[in-house]
Amino acid sequence: MKVLNFFLLSLLPLLALSHHGDAGRFNDDINDLHGTVVALQLTNPHSVVLINVMSEEGSLQTWQVVLEAPQRLARDFGWGRDTLLPGTDVIVTGRQNKSEAHKLISQKNQES
Repeated sequence: MKVLNFFLLSLLPLLALSHHGDAGRFNDDINDLHGTVVALQLTNPHSVVLINVMSEEGSLQTWQVVLEAPQRLARDFGWGRDTLLPGTDVIVTGRQNKSEAHKLISQKNQES
């Protein structure tokens, strides 16, 4: 049993690294989404903003935008529960998830 426990503990660093890598889950193209905030969920390990976006066909779609952990949002950007209230118009920049049509990971704009 001790050998199994040690084996599982030795995998923890690998699991942590794999969690933070893209592993090809997101498209390389950076896109802007314009929408209206439905909810801000300050949860670990990643906060999420749900936004309603009007599709090109005219239907309303709810997108999930993945952000940093709530502690980092608070420390680095001063975010709290009242930062993005429902009904707020937003433009989000990020990369779309390849397997989930309405999921975007936020991305800082990097200019060359």
